[in-house]
Amino acid sequence: MRREDGAEAAVASQERVEAEEGYISAYRAGRTVIDLCNLAPLLAAKGLVVDEE
Repeated sequence: MRREDGAEAAVASQERVEAEEGYISAYRAGRTVIDLCNLAPLLAAKGLVVDEE
């Protein structure tokens, strides 16, 4: 990485950490990857059923 790109990389890294913390909090609250990423319609289109229990 070029030295002049360091500040941009630091900001991007911090944003990634914050996003990951948000996902972890959501998982701990009982949400799923399917829910968070709105994958149910995509899976249904492929013939898969999501159990909502």
